Amino acid sequence: IMNAPVYTVINDDLIKECIYTQKKATEEDSKTFGDQKKEQEKNIEFHEVETLIFSFKKIDVISNLLGFDALTKLQIDNNQIKKIENLQHCTNLTHLDLSFNDIPKIEGLENLKNLTFLSLFNNVITTIENIDHLKKLKCLSLGRNRITDKNEILKLRKFQHLRLVTLKGNPLCAENRYKQYMLAYLPYLTYLDYRLVKPEEREAAIDVNHGPIQELESKEEKDREEKRIQSEKSKEQKEMKEVNIEGMDTLYDNMMENDTDKSNINQFLYLIKDLRDKFKIEFDVIIKQFRVNMTRRHKITQEERASLQYTLNIIAEESDKIGKGLIRDFERDKKHKFYTLKSADLTEEKALADLKQLKDDNKILHTKLIEMEVNKTEQIGKIINEFRTNYSNISEATKQEVRSNFQKIRDEENAYFNAISQKIGEEIEKYAEDSEKVSAHDALAKEEYEKLLPLLADKQEMKNSLESSHSSHNRTLDDKEEELFNNEKDRTELYVNEIHETELQRNRSRISEVWTYYDRNNEDIADEVDKWED
Repeated sequence: IMNAPVYTVINDDLIKECIYTQKKATEEDSKTFGDQKKEQEKNIEFHEVETLIFSFKKIDVISNLLGFDALTKLQIDNNQIKKIENLQHCTNLTHLDLSFNDIPKIEGLENLKNLTFLSLFNNVITTIENIDHLKKLKCLSLGRNRITDKNEILKLRKFQHLRLVTLKGNPLCAENRYKQYMLAYLPYLTYLDYRLVKPEEREAAIDVNHGPIQELESKEEKDREEKRIQSEKSKEQKEMKEVNIEGMDTLYDNMMENDTDKSNINQFLYLIKDLRDKFKIEFDVIIKQFRVNMTRRHKITQEERASLQYTLNIIAEESDKIGKGLIRDFERDKKHKFYTLKSADLTEEKALADLKQLKDDNKILHTKLIEMEVNKTEQIGKIINEFRTNYSNISEATKQEVRSNFQKIRDEENAYFNAISQKIGEEIEKYAEDSEKVSAHDALAKEEYEKLLPLLADKQEMKNSLESSHSSHNRTLDDKEEELFNNEKDRTELYVNEIHETELQRNRSRISEVWTYYDRNNEDIADEVDKWED
Protein backbone atom coordinates (compact mmCIF):
# COMPACT_ATOMS: atom_id res chain seq x y z
CA ILE A 1 0.00 0.00 0.00
CA MET A 2 1.80 3.07 -1.25
CA ASN A 3 0.25 5.68 1.07
CA ALA A 4 0.03 3.62 4.30
CA PRO A 5 1.07 5.75 7.30
CA VAL A 6 4.35 4.89 9.02
CA TYR A 7 4.13 4.84 12.83
CA THR A 8 6.87 4.80 15.44
CA VAL A 9 6.89 2.40 18.39
CA ILE A 10 8.13 3.61 21.76
CA ASN A 11 11.10 1.29 22.30
CA ASP A 12 14.35 1.52 24.26
CA ASP A 13 16.23 3.21 21.43
CA LEU A 14 13.58 5.90 21.01
CA ILE A 15 13.36 6.38 24.77
CA LYS A 16 17.13 6.93 25.03
CA GLU A 17 16.87 9.46 22.21
CA CYS A 18 14.03 11.31 23.97
CA ILE A 19 15.43 11.47 27.50
CA TYR A 20 15.91 15.03 28.61
CA THR A 21 18.11 16.11 31.52
CA GLN A 22 18.47 19.55 33.01
CA LYS A 23 22.22 19.55 33.61
CA LYS A 24 23.42 23.14 33.76
CA ALA A 25 26.66 24.31 32.20
CA THR A 26 29.14 26.57 34.01
CA GLU A 27 31.67 28.87 32.37
CA GLU A 28 34.42 26.31 32.96
CA ASP A 29 32.69 23.39 31.26
CA SER A 30 30.55 25.25 28.73
CA LYS A 31 32.63 23.95 25.82
CA THR A 32 32.04 20.34 26.68
CA PHE A 33 28.55 20.80 28.13
CA GLY A 34 26.73 19.40 25.11
CA ASP A 35 28.81 16.23 25.06
CA GLN A 36 28.49 15.76 28.83
CA LYS A 37 24.73 16.19 28.67
CA LYS A 38 24.39 13.67 25.83
CA GLU A 39 26.53 11.19 27.73
CA GLN A 40 24.42 11.65 30.87
CA GLU A 41 21.20 11.09 28.91
CA LYS A 42 22.68 8.02 27.26
CA ASN A 43 23.78 6.33 30.50
CA ILE A 44 21.01 7.34 32.88
CA GLU A 45 18.92 4.48 34.29
CA PHE A 46 15.28 4.49 33.15
CA HIS A 47 13.99 4.53 36.73
CA GLU A 48 15.91 7.80 37.29
CA VAL A 49 14.54 9.64 34.22
CA GLU A 50 12.42 12.67 35.12
CA THR A 51 11.59 14.04 31.66
CA LEU A 52 10.75 12.39 28.33
CA ILE A 53 10.04 14.45 25.21
CA PHE A 54 8.56 12.50 22.27
CA SER A 55 7.52 15.48 20.14
CA PHE A 56 7.05 14.91 16.38
CA LYS A 57 7.90 11.17 16.48
CA LYS A 58 4.86 9.76 14.57
CA ILE A 59 3.80 7.77 17.64
CA ASP A 60 0.28 6.31 17.51
CA VAL A 61 0.23 4.28 20.76
CA ILE A 62 1.44 5.21 24.24
CA SER A 63 3.36 2.17 25.51
CA ASN A 64 6.53 0.76 27.13
CA LEU A 65 6.76 3.35 29.92
CA LEU A 66 6.68 0.84 32.76
CA GLY A 67 9.52 1.37 35.23
CA PHE A 68 9.87 5.14 34.85
CA ASP A 69 9.26 5.68 38.56
CA ALA A 70 10.79 9.17 38.71
CA LEU A 71 9.08 10.52 35.59
CA THR A 72 7.46 13.91 36.28
CA LYS A 73 7.23 15.43 32.80
CA LEU A 74 6.00 13.63 29.68
CA GLN A 75 5.55 15.30 26.29
CA ILE A 76 4.03 13.27 23.46
CA ASP A 77 2.73 16.22 21.48
CA ASN A 78 2.43 16.42 17.69
CA ASN A 79 1.94 12.69 17.09
CA GLN A 80 -0.94 10.45 15.91
CA ILE A 81 -2.22 9.21 19.28
CA LYS A 82 -5.90 8.28 19.37
CA LYS A 83 -6.23 7.03 22.94
CA ILE A 84 -4.81 7.99 26.33
CA GLU A 85 -3.62 4.69 27.81
CA ASN A 86 -0.81 2.82 29.60
CA LEU A 87 -0.04 5.71 31.97
CA GLN A 88 -1.44 4.16 35.17
CA HIS A 89 2.05 3.46 36.58
CA CYS A 90 3.36 7.03 35.95
CA THR A 91 2.04 8.18 39.32
CA ASN A 92 4.64 10.92 39.82
CA LEU A 93 3.74 12.82 36.64
CA THR A 94 3.09 16.51 37.20
CA HIS A 95 3.27 17.67 33.57
CA LEU A 96 1.55 15.86 30.67
CA ASP A 97 1.44 17.28 27.16
CA LEU A 98 -0.68 15.39 24.61
CA SER A 99 -1.42 18.34 22.38
CA PHE A 100 -1.73 18.06 18.59
CA ASN A 101 -2.91 14.44 18.44
CA ASP A 102 -6.20 12.75 17.44
CA ILE A 103 -7.61 12.03 20.91
CA PRO A 104 -11.44 11.97 21.05
CA LYS A 105 -11.90 11.24 24.76
CA ILE A 106 -10.28 12.18 28.07
CA GLU A 107 -9.51 8.90 29.86
CA GLY A 108 -6.69 6.82 31.33
CA LEU A 109 -5.60 9.48 33.84
CA GLU A 110 -7.06 7.81 36.96
CA ASN A 111 -3.71 7.28 38.73
CA LEU A 112 -2.10 10.60 37.82
CA LYS A 113 -3.19 12.37 41.01
CA ASN A 114 -0.07 14.58 41.13
CA LEU A 115 -0.76 16.15 37.75
CA THR A 116 -0.66 19.98 37.81
CA PHE A 117 -0.35 20.66 34.06
CA LEU A 118 -2.43 18.93 31.39
CA SER A 119 -2.45 19.94 27.75
CA LEU A 120 -4.86 18.31 25.31
CA PHE A 121 -4.75 21.25 22.92
CA ASN A 122 -5.75 20.56 19.30
CA ASN A 123 -7.42 17.16 19.60
CA VAL A 124 -11.01 16.07 18.84
CA ILE A 125 -12.45 16.09 22.38
CA THR A 126 -16.16 16.91 22.81
CA THR A 127 -16.66 16.44 26.56
CA ILE A 128 -14.71 17.33 29.71
CA GLU A 129 -14.74 14.06 31.66
CA ASN A 130 -12.74 11.64 33.82
CA ILE A 131 -10.58 14.30 35.48
CA ASP A 132 -12.35 14.73 38.85
CA HIS A 133 -9.47 12.99 40.64
CA LEU A 134 -6.88 15.51 39.35
CA LYS A 135 -7.33 17.71 42.39
CA LYS A 136 -3.87 19.36 42.08
CA LEU A 137 -4.52 20.60 38.55
CA LYS A 138 -3.35 24.19 38.01
CA CYS A 139 -3.15 24.48 34.21
CA LEU A 140 -5.58 22.91 31.74
CA SER A 141 -5.32 23.45 27.98
CA LEU A 142 -8.27 22.21 25.92
CA GLY A 143 -8.14 24.77 23.13
CA ARG A 144 -8.98 23.85 19.53
CA ASN A 145 -11.12 20.82 20.34
CA ARG A 146 -14.83 20.19 19.64
CA ILE A 147 -16.51 21.21 22.90
CA THR A 148 -19.87 22.84 22.13
CA ASP A 149 -21.84 22.99 25.41
CA LYS A 150 -20.90 25.86 27.74
CA ASN A 151 -22.20 23.84 30.69
CA GLU A 152 -19.04 21.76 30.32
CA ILE A 153 -17.32 24.71 31.95
CA LEU A 154 -19.18 24.03 35.21
CA LYS A 155 -17.27 20.75 35.54
CA LEU A 156 -14.13 22.80 36.24
CA ARG A 157 -15.56 24.60 39.29
CA LYS A 158 -14.40 21.83 41.65
CA PHE A 159 -10.72 22.46 40.85
CA GLN A 160 -9.81 24.97 43.52
CA HIS A 161 -6.14 25.19 42.40
CA LEU A 162 -6.93 25.78 38.74
CA ARG A 163 -5.42 29.08 37.60
CA LEU A 164 -4.97 28.75 33.84
CA VAL A 165 -7.55 27.46 31.37
CA THR A 166 -7.42 27.52 27.58
CA LEU A 167 -10.60 26.76 25.59
CA LYS A 168 -10.08 29.11 22.66
CA GLY A 169 -10.87 27.42 19.35
CA ASN A 170 -13.81 25.34 20.62
CA PRO A 171 -17.33 25.93 19.22
CA LEU A 172 -18.58 27.06 22.67
CA CYS A 173 -16.26 30.08 22.50
CA ALA A 174 -18.43 31.52 19.72
CA GLU A 175 -21.36 31.92 22.12
CA ASN A 176 -22.27 35.38 23.34
CA ARG A 177 -20.71 36.34 26.67
CA TYR A 178 -18.41 33.27 26.65
CA LYS A 179 -15.64 35.15 28.44
CA GLN A 180 -18.06 36.65 30.95
CA TYR A 181 -19.49 33.20 31.66
CA MET A 182 -16.01 31.74 32.18
CA LEU A 183 -14.92 34.47 34.60
CA ALA A 184 -18.18 34.37 36.55
CA TYR A 185 -18.29 30.63 37.07
CA LEU A 186 -14.53 30.06 37.39
CA PRO A 187 -13.57 32.92 39.72
CA TYR A 188 -10.19 31.40 40.64
CA LEU A 189 -8.73 31.84 37.14
CA THR A 190 -5.65 34.01 36.70
CA TYR A 191 -5.26 33.36 32.97
CA LEU A 192 -7.96 32.64 30.39
CA ASP A 193 -7.05 31.79 26.80
CA TYR A 194 -3.49 33.08 27.20
CA ARG A 195 -4.56 36.43 28.67
CA LEU A 196 -4.23 37.70 32.22
CA VAL A 197 -7.63 38.12 33.87
CA LYS A 198 -8.22 41.65 35.11
CA PRO A 199 -9.89 41.95 38.55
CA GLU A 200 -12.48 44.42 37.23
CA GLU A 201 -13.45 41.97 34.46
CA ARG A 202 -13.98 39.19 36.98
CA GLU A 203 -16.03 41.40 39.33
CA ALA A 204 -18.23 42.65 36.47
CA ALA A 205 -18.86 39.08 35.27
CA ILE A 206 -19.81 37.95 38.78
CA ASP A 207 -22.18 40.89 39.24
CA VAL A 208 -24.01 40.16 35.99
CA ASN A 209 -24.44 36.48 36.88
CA HIS A 210 -25.02 36.99 40.61
CA GLY A 211 -28.44 35.30 40.76
CA PRO A 212 -27.61 32.15 38.79
CA ILE A 213 -24.29 31.80 40.65
CA GLN A 214 -26.03 31.96 44.02
CA GLU A 215 -28.49 29.31 42.88
CA LEU A 216 -25.65 27.12 41.62
CA GLU A 217 -23.66 27.56 44.83
CA SER A 218 -26.68 26.51 46.88
CA LYS A 219 -27.05 23.39 44.76
CA GLU A 220 -23.33 22.63 45.06
CA GLU A 221 -23.49 23.02 48.83
CA LYS A 222 -26.44 20.66 48.97
CA ASP A 223 -24.58 18.15 46.78
CA ARG A 224 -21.50 18.39 49.00
CA GLU A 225 -23.58 17.77 52.11
CA GLU A 226 -25.24 14.75 50.52
CA LYS A 227 -21.84 13.39 49.51
CA ARG A 228 -20.52 13.99 53.03
CA ILE A 229 -23.44 12.11 54.55
CA GLN A 230 -23.04 9.30 52.03
CA SER A 231 -19.30 9.17 52.70
CA GLU A 232 -19.84 8.92 56.45
CA LYS A 233 -22.46 6.24 55.91
CA SER A 234 -20.12 4.28 53.64
CA LYS A 235 -17.33 4.62 56.17
CA GLU A 236 -19.60 3.35 58.95
CA GLN A 237 -20.76 0.43 56.82
CA LYS A 238 -17.15 -0.46 56.09
CA GLU A 239 -16.27 -0.36 59.77
CA MET A 240 -19.27 -2.52 60.64
CA LYS A 241 -18.25 -5.06 58.02
CA GLU A 242 -14.68 -5.13 59.37
CA VAL A 243 -15.85 -5.91 62.91
CA ASN A 244 -18.47 -8.38 61.60
CA ILE A 245 -21.68 -6.57 62.54
CA GLU A 246 -22.77 -5.66 59.02
CA GLY A 247 -26.52 -5.20 58.82
CA MET A 248 -27.04 -4.88 62.58
CA ASP A 249 -27.96 -1.21 62.18
CA THR A 250 -30.96 -2.21 60.03
CA LEU A 251 -31.83 -5.46 61.77
CA TYR A 252 -34.79 -4.02 63.71
CA ASP A 253 -36.33 -2.46 60.60
CA ASN A 254 -35.75 -5.64 58.59
CA MET A 255 -37.33 -7.73 61.32
CA MET A 256 -40.44 -5.58 61.34
CA GLU A 257 -40.59 -5.31 57.56
CA ASN A 258 -40.25 -9.08 57.08
CA ASP A 259 -43.07 -9.74 59.54
CA THR A 260 -45.62 -11.72 57.53
CA ASP A 261 -48.48 -10.57 59.79
CA LYS A 262 -47.44 -6.96 60.25
CA SER A 263 -50.66 -5.63 58.67
CA ASN A 264 -52.81 -7.28 61.36
CA ILE A 265 -50.47 -6.32 64.21
CA ASN A 266 -50.16 -2.73 63.00
CA GLN A 267 -53.90 -2.21 63.26
CA PHE A 268 -53.40 -2.34 67.03
CA LEU A 269 -50.68 0.34 67.07
CA TYR A 270 -53.04 2.67 68.94
CA LEU A 271 -52.82 0.13 71.74
CA ILE A 272 -49.22 -1.19 71.56
CA LYS A 273 -47.20 1.81 70.29
CA ASP A 274 -45.63 2.47 73.70
CA LEU A 275 -44.63 -1.19 73.99
CA ARG A 276 -43.10 -1.15 70.52
CA ASP A 277 -41.22 2.08 71.25
CA LYS A 278 -39.87 0.54 74.45
CA PHE A 279 -38.81 -2.58 72.55
CA LYS A 280 -37.01 -0.43 69.94
CA ILE A 281 -35.13 1.46 72.66
CA GLU A 282 -34.02 -1.76 74.37
CA PHE A 283 -33.11 -3.24 70.98
CA ASP A 284 -30.91 -0.23 70.14
CA VAL A 285 -29.17 -0.38 73.52
CA ILE A 286 -28.21 -4.02 72.92
CA ILE A 287 -26.99 -3.29 69.38
CA LYS A 288 -24.93 -0.34 70.57
CA GLN A 289 -23.22 -2.41 73.26
CA PHE A 290 -22.80 -5.28 70.81
CA ARG A 291 -20.94 -2.95 68.46
CA VAL A 292 -18.66 -1.80 71.28
CA ASN A 293 -17.89 -5.39 72.26
CA MET A 294 -17.29 -6.57 68.69
CA THR A 295 -15.05 -3.56 67.97
CA ARG A 296 -13.00 -4.39 71.04
CA ARG A 297 -12.69 -8.02 69.98
CA HIS A 298 -11.77 -6.97 66.45
CA LYS A 299 -8.96 -4.87 67.91
CA ILE A 300 -7.70 -7.91 69.83
CA THR A 301 -7.79 -9.91 66.60
CA GLN A 302 -5.85 -7.22 64.72
CA GLU A 303 -3.26 -7.03 67.49
CA GLU A 304 -2.81 -10.81 67.33
CA ARG A 305 -2.35 -10.63 63.57
CA ALA A 306 0.13 -7.75 63.88
CA SER A 307 2.08 -9.68 66.52
CA LEU A 308 2.31 -12.69 64.23
CA GLN A 309 3.42 -10.59 61.26
CA TYR A 310 6.03 -8.81 63.38
CA THR A 311 7.43 -12.14 64.59
CA LEU A 312 7.54 -13.56 61.06
CA ASN A 313 9.30 -10.43 59.80
CA ILE A 314 11.91 -10.63 62.56
CA ILE A 315 12.62 -14.28 61.77
CA ALA A 316 12.89 -13.53 58.06
CA GLU A 317 15.16 -10.52 58.62
CA GLU A 318 17.50 -12.43 60.94
CA SER A 319 17.70 -15.37 58.53
CA ASP A 320 18.23 -13.09 55.54
CA LYS A 321 20.97 -11.22 57.36
CA ILE A 322 22.88 -14.42 58.10
CA GLY A 323 22.30 -15.73 54.56
CA LYS A 324 23.47 -12.49 52.95
CA GLY A 325 26.57 -12.56 55.14
CA LEU A 326 27.44 -16.08 53.98
CA ILE A 327 26.85 -15.14 50.34
CA ARG A 328 28.89 -11.96 50.71
CA ASP A 329 31.84 -13.92 52.14
CA PHE A 330 31.59 -16.47 49.32
CA GLU A 331 31.37 -13.75 46.65
CA ARG A 332 34.45 -12.05 48.10
CA ASP A 333 36.38 -15.33 48.01
CA LYS A 334 35.12 -16.14 44.51
CA LYS A 335 36.12 -12.72 43.23
CA HIS A 336 39.59 -13.07 44.77
CA LYS A 337 40.15 -16.55 43.32
CA PHE A 338 38.93 -15.51 39.87
CA TYR A 339 41.29 -12.53 40.00
CA THR A 340 44.29 -14.68 40.94
CA LEU A 341 43.54 -16.92 37.95
CA LYS A 342 44.80 -14.09 35.76
CA SER A 343 48.25 -14.23 37.39
CA ALA A 344 51.02 -15.20 34.95
CA ASP A 345 52.85 -17.15 37.66
CA LEU A 346 49.88 -19.39 38.53
CA THR A 347 50.31 -23.03 37.58
CA GLU A 348 47.52 -25.13 36.10
CA GLU A 349 47.66 -27.49 39.07
CA LYS A 350 47.25 -24.63 41.53
CA ALA A 351 44.46 -23.03 39.49
CA LEU A 352 42.46 -26.25 39.22
CA ALA A 353 42.95 -26.90 42.95
CA ASP A 354 41.64 -23.42 43.81
CA LEU A 355 38.63 -23.92 41.53
CA LYS A 356 37.89 -27.31 43.09
CA GLN A 357 38.02 -25.71 46.54
CA LEU A 358 35.70 -22.96 45.34
CA LYS A 359 33.28 -25.58 44.02
CA ASP A 360 33.38 -27.38 47.37
CA ASP A 361 32.77 -24.10 49.17
CA ASN A 362 29.79 -23.46 46.89
CA LYS A 363 28.39 -26.86 47.86
CA ILE A 364 28.91 -26.09 51.55
CA LEU A 365 27.24 -22.69 51.15
CA HIS A 366 24.31 -24.30 49.32
CA THR A 367 23.87 -26.87 52.09
CA LYS A 368 23.96 -24.17 54.79
CA LEU A 369 21.41 -22.00 52.98
CA ILE A 370 19.04 -24.94 52.47
CA GLU A 371 19.41 -26.00 56.11
CA MET A 372 18.72 -22.43 57.23
CA GLU A 373 15.58 -22.36 55.11
CA VAL A 374 14.41 -25.72 56.46
CA ASN A 375 15.01 -24.61 60.06
CA LYS A 376 13.28 -21.31 59.41
CA THR A 377 10.28 -23.07 57.88
CA GLU A 378 10.02 -25.39 60.90
CA GLN A 379 10.28 -22.43 63.28
CA ILE A 380 7.64 -20.48 61.37
CA GLY A 381 5.41 -23.56 61.26
CA LYS A 382 5.46 -23.82 65.06
CA ILE A 383 4.71 -20.11 65.42
CA ILE A 384 1.80 -20.36 62.98
CA ASN A 385 0.39 -23.34 64.88
CA GLU A 386 0.62 -21.38 68.14
CA PHE A 387 -1.06 -18.48 66.41
CA ARG A 388 -3.80 -20.76 65.11
CA THR A 389 -4.57 -21.87 68.68
CA ASN A 390 -4.60 -18.32 70.08
CA TYR A 391 -6.50 -16.97 67.11
CA SER A 392 -9.08 -19.75 67.32
CA ASN A 393 -9.60 -19.01 71.02
CA ILE A 394 -10.17 -15.34 70.24
CA SER A 395 -12.52 -16.32 67.44
CA GLU A 396 -14.47 -18.65 69.73
CA ALA A 397 -14.88 -15.85 72.26
CA THR A 398 -16.12 -13.60 69.47
CA LYS A 399 -18.62 -16.22 68.31
CA GLN A 400 -19.88 -16.54 71.87
CA GLU A 401 -20.27 -12.75 71.90
CA VAL A 402 -22.52 -13.11 68.86
CA ARG A 403 -24.58 -15.85 70.54
CA SER A 404 -24.85 -13.92 73.80
CA ASN A 405 -26.07 -10.69 72.22
CA PHE A 406 -28.62 -12.37 70.01
CA GLN A 407 -29.97 -14.15 73.05
CA LYS A 408 -30.42 -10.75 74.71
CA ILE A 409 -32.31 -9.56 71.64
CA ARG A 410 -34.52 -12.65 71.72
CA ASP A 411 -35.25 -12.09 75.40
CA GLU A 412 -36.41 -8.57 74.60
CA GLU A 413 -38.44 -9.79 71.64
CA ASN A 414 -40.08 -12.43 73.85
CA ALA A 415 -40.93 -9.77 76.42
CA TYR A 416 -42.35 -7.56 73.66
CA PHE A 417 -44.37 -10.46 72.22
CA ASN A 418 -45.82 -11.38 75.62
CA ALA A 419 -46.65 -7.74 76.38
CA ILE A 420 -48.48 -7.05 73.10
CA SER A 421 -50.23 -10.44 73.25
CA GLN A 422 -51.59 -9.57 76.68
CA LYS A 423 -52.57 -6.07 75.62
CA ILE A 424 -54.32 -7.18 72.44
CA GLY A 425 -55.92 -10.13 74.25
CA GLU A 426 -57.39 -7.80 76.87
CA GLU A 427 -58.78 -5.59 74.10
CA ILE A 428 -60.44 -8.59 72.43
CA GLU A 429 -61.92 -9.70 75.77
CA LYS A 430 -63.34 -6.20 76.31
CA TYR A 431 -64.88 -6.29 72.86
CA ALA A 432 -66.49 -9.65 73.59
CA GLU A 433 -68.05 -8.26 76.79
CA ASP A 434 -69.05 -4.85 75.46
CA SER A 435 -67.86 -3.36 72.17
CA GLU A 436 -68.33 0.12 73.58
CA LYS A 437 -65.62 -0.46 76.22
CA VAL A 438 -62.70 -1.12 73.84
CA SER A 439 -59.99 1.54 73.59
CA ALA A 440 -60.26 1.51 69.81
CA HIS A 441 -63.73 2.99 70.07
CA ASP A 442 -62.31 6.37 71.04
CA ALA A 443 -58.75 6.06 69.72
CA LEU A 444 -59.53 5.37 66.10
CA ALA A 445 -61.49 7.09 63.40
CA LYS A 446 -64.66 5.38 62.32
CA GLU A 447 -63.16 3.93 59.13
CA GLU A 448 -60.14 2.51 60.94
CA TYR A 449 -62.31 1.15 63.73
CA GLU A 450 -64.49 -0.69 61.26
CA LYS A 451 -61.38 -2.32 59.67
CA LEU A 452 -60.36 -3.55 63.11
CA LEU A 453 -63.69 -5.17 63.97
CA PRO A 454 -63.04 -8.52 62.21
CA LEU A 455 -59.86 -8.98 64.26
CA LEU A 456 -61.56 -8.05 67.49
CA ALA A 457 -64.31 -10.50 66.72
CA ASP A 458 -62.00 -13.43 65.91
CA LYS A 459 -59.82 -14.21 68.90
CA GLN A 460 -58.20 -17.29 67.33
CA GLU A 461 -57.20 -15.51 64.13
CA MET A 462 -55.53 -12.74 66.10
CA LYS A 463 -53.74 -15.28 68.28
CA ASN A 464 -52.46 -17.00 65.14
CA SER A 465 -51.26 -13.66 63.74
CA LEU A 466 -49.36 -12.89 66.96
CA GLU A 467 -47.70 -16.32 66.95
CA SER A 468 -46.83 -15.99 63.27
CA SER A 469 -45.36 -12.52 63.87
CA HIS A 470 -43.29 -13.83 66.76
CA SER A 471 -41.95 -16.70 64.62
CA SER A 472 -41.17 -14.33 61.77
CA HIS A 473 -39.12 -12.09 64.09
CA ASN A 474 -37.16 -15.07 65.36
CA ARG A 475 -36.42 -16.30 61.84
CA THR A 476 -34.93 -12.93 60.96
CA LEU A 477 -32.83 -12.99 64.12
CA ASP A 478 -31.74 -16.58 63.51
CA ASP A 479 -30.65 -15.82 59.95
CA LYS A 480 -28.57 -12.82 60.96
CA GLU A 481 -27.02 -14.65 63.93
CA GLU A 482 -25.93 -17.56 61.73
CA GLU A 483 -24.59 -15.15 59.14
CA LEU A 484 -22.35 -13.37 61.66
CA PHE A 485 -21.37 -16.62 63.36
CA ASN A 486 -20.30 -18.22 60.07
CA ASN A 487 -18.54 -15.03 58.97
CA GLU A 488 -16.35 -15.22 62.06
CA LYS A 489 -15.66 -18.89 61.48
CA ASP A 490 -14.81 -18.35 57.80
CA ARG A 491 -12.59 -15.37 58.58
CA THR A 492 -10.48 -17.40 60.98
CA GLU A 493 -9.98 -20.27 58.57
CA LEU A 494 -9.34 -17.94 55.63
CA TYR A 495 -6.69 -15.89 57.43
CA VAL A 496 -4.82 -18.91 58.78
CA ASN A 497 -4.89 -20.52 55.32
CA GLU A 498 -3.58 -17.28 53.78
CA ILE A 499 -0.68 -17.24 56.24
CA HIS A 500 0.16 -20.85 55.41
CA GLU A 501 -0.06 -20.19 51.66
CA THR A 502 2.10 -17.06 51.90
CA GLU A 503 4.76 -18.94 53.86
CA LEU A 504 4.63 -21.85 51.41
CA GLN A 505 5.12 -19.51 48.44
CA ARG A 506 7.96 -17.71 50.22
CA ASN A 507 9.68 -21.00 51.02
CA ARG A 508 9.37 -22.25 47.42
CA SER A 509 10.70 -18.98 46.09
CA ARG A 510 13.63 -18.99 48.50
CA ILE A 511 14.58 -22.60 47.73
CA SER A 512 14.45 -21.81 44.02
CA GLU A 513 16.72 -18.78 44.55
CA VAL A 514 19.25 -20.86 46.48
CA TRP A 515 19.37 -23.53 43.76
CA THR A 516 19.65 -20.91 41.02
CA TYR A 517 22.53 -19.22 42.84
CA TYR A 518 24.25 -22.58 43.39
CA ASP A 519 23.89 -23.60 39.73
CA ARG A 520 25.11 -20.22 38.47
CA ASN A 521 28.24 -20.44 40.64
CA ASN A 522 28.94 -23.95 39.38
CA GLU A 523 28.57 -22.76 35.79
CA ASP A 524 31.00 -19.88 36.39
CA ILE A 525 33.50 -22.27 37.99
CA ALA A 526 33.07 -24.81 35.19
CA ASP A 527 33.79 -22.10 32.59
CA GLU A 528 37.06 -21.26 34.34
CA VAL A 529 38.02 -24.96 34.60
CA ASP A 530 37.40 -25.38 30.85
CA LYS A 531 39.70 -22.44 30.11
CA TRP A 532 42.56 -24.01 32.07
CA GLU A 533 42.04 -27.54 30.77
CA ASP A 534 41.97 -26.30 27.19
